[in-house]
Amino acid sequence: MEELVSEGLVKNIGICNMNVALIREILSYAKVKPAVLQVELHPYNTQQNLLRFCKEKGIQVTGFSNLGAPSYVEIGMATD
Repeated sequence: MEELVSEGLVKNIGICNMNVALIREILSYAKVKPAVLQVELHPYNTQQNLLRFCKEKGIQVTGFSNLGAPSYVEIGMATD
């Protein structure tokens, strides 16, 4: 992916479903910093530490399942 950035074929690199430890590892050797992280993000899974870390590192965050997955109801994590 970094090679594609170097060749001008893509502008940015994105990552998905990674935690702080994995992002730290990537940042320790990456030549091109990831521009965006996509993670599950909704009221039942706010991921505050991950959001704070990404903000500090200048990595944008986009969320999926932003209304929560229906499975949260099935396993009793959703509250009324």
